[in-house]
Amino acid sequence: MVEGVVIGTVLGEAVFSALRRLAHVDASARLYGAEGTPGGEQN
Repeated sequence: MVEGVVIGTVLGEAVFSALRRLAHVDASARLYGAEGTPGGEQN
């Protein structure tokens, strides 16, 4: 029981962290534009 709760908490936090990062990238692209290539290199 406790092991399941711990595993669920760890995996849930990882999922929420990934979604938060994706949301930050999306918000940044909308605010500053989606110009340039991934990684910040521009031609």
